[in-house]
Amino acid sequence: MSCFQVFHVAAEQPTNLADRTSVPLPGSDLDSELDLKIANSITIPRPFDTDRLRASLAKTLQLFPLHCGTLAREVTGNAWSIKLTNRPVRLVVGVTDNPGPFSDQWMGETHSDYYEEIDRQSIFSERDAPLFLARVTTWRETGQTALFVCIWHGLGDGFAVLHFLKTWSALYQSKPPPGNPTFCNFFLPAPEILSISSYTSELSRLSYLSLAFEPEFCDRRNKLIKEQTVRLDIDVPGSLVDKIWASVKRENPVNNAHLRGRSATYSGQNLYFPRATQGNAFVLWSTPITTAPDEQTPGTLAQTLFRGRNSLADRDRLGRALMLTNYLWSRAFAENKRIIDCGFQDAIIINWLVGVETNEANFGFPLQSSYLDWASTEKFVQVWNANPMKQTDGTWRRDPGGLHILLRLQPRHATKFLEKLRQDMDRLSIEQSYQSSPASLIRRLQDVESHSLGVESRSTEKAML
Repeated sequence: MSCFQVFHVAAEQPTNLADRTSVPLPGSDLDSELDLKIANSITIPRPFDTDRLRASLAKTLQLFPLHCGTLAREVTGNAWSIKLTNRPVRLVVGVTDNPGPFSDQWMGETHSDYYEEIDRQSIFSERDAPLFLARVTTWRETGQTALFVCIWHGLGDGFAVLHFLKTWSALYQSKPPPGNPTFCNFFLPAPEILSISSYTSELSRLSYLSLAFEPEFCDRRNKLIKEQTVRLDIDVPGSLVDKIWASVKRENPVNNAHLRGRSATYSGQNLYFPRATQGNAFVLWSTPITTAPDEQTPGTLAQTLFRGRNSLADRDRLGRALMLTNYLWSRAFAENKRIIDCGFQDAIIINWLVGVETNEANFGFPLQSSYLDWASTEKFVQVWNANPMKQTDGTWRRDPGGLHILLRLQPRHATKFLEKLRQDMDRLSIEQSYQSSPASLIRRLQDVESHSLGVESRSTEKAML
């Protein structure tokens, strides 16, 4: 059973920009083929203070006046703009019995209690149609709460939404708002497109502020996941994290630059992740690279990624992935960064480091908050849990029991992933005799395969793991 209340929140004071009443839009934002709603979600372990949330949203809207605007056609000509109307935005707050993304069985599917989209058609056809909405949903059973925001893509991309959330989070905690985002500190791809013949057509229409979302595509991937994957519950001791990073610090990052994935740097004992990374996670693109390390360039890496990801059949998403990979690759060389690889073929997220606070939009719950990835189905990932523990002195440390990794992979990739993890743990002299270790799970997978299970028995295999 669900119970929600709708609030209409306006900026603290009416806003204008140097006496302007509207901001013109580029033609690319009005492309009839683009139907983009940019969504972002964060979670916290217990409900918000609703009054404080509304008050801080009003302060945030003061800094983001376009979110209170509407789309309008100029009186003269055929140009469109965002009109600064200072109209209140919609904030929905409530509780539900539906666990949604908090369920262990969540596969990235949307739930109406947790997820709501801007209606793009109404933006163009109805006067005063909203460009922004926010929804706060608490799971009644545990008090876990998800904050969801959705904007029309003319207001910005996913990084712009994240900046909005970080500002809202800071003001909710009575802190000063963060500085303006830049390409440098957000690791955004530079707004330029390299002309490489194999993917020029994929990139030609791509805006660097756009990201496609196709419900039908995600639905197909979700069904494939349920039919073709096994679930793995893996426990690794906390010492794995310490030993991996001790090894990283001993090696020369330049000599390892032929590996791939999202980069992380180190400076003494302080580790830093690019702020574009979601939560405490690496996002890895592990398409096999056949080019010799001394011959690799951003172009060859992009070519390889193109071949490995073109089955997604989504040119905008693919083009963005290529451009982002190009950018991170070149930055890794320029700034002497270490790029991490996990050694299997599907893109995956791995939460190796717990206790490195990257979710700055935490609303006062550092290390307890996280991001929800509503498009996670395309990565064959279910959910990642890392279990930080609060100490008596108020600080946070890794769970001494280590990390619990929960994921879904195709069986052949599951074996490769487990084998790579087993080898890493052996190399680092980490004991693996316990039941949920990579070595134990490999043996169980091999036992299942040796009995030549049919399709009907695949569910038994999933349950066993």
